[in-house]
Amino acid sequence: MQDMAPYVHEEVKGMDYELLYIIDTSLEEEARKELITRFNTLIEQHEGKVDKVEEWGKRRLAYLV
Repeated sequence: MQDMAPYVHEEVKGMDYELLYIIDTSLEEEARKELITRFNTLIEQHEGKVDKVEEWGKRRLAYLV
């Protein structure tokens, strides 16, 4: 089977990364949890590992996104 990401070198595969994403505050609790699960599943399908999930709650951003 062809490597899904041939541009990733072997020495990079073992590195740790952080990911931050912003979810629309108008989403209901259940939809928000489903979205987080979808992101985690996507990472794991591509041989990644989710070590920790920190939910920061609703925050007012300095700028419109």
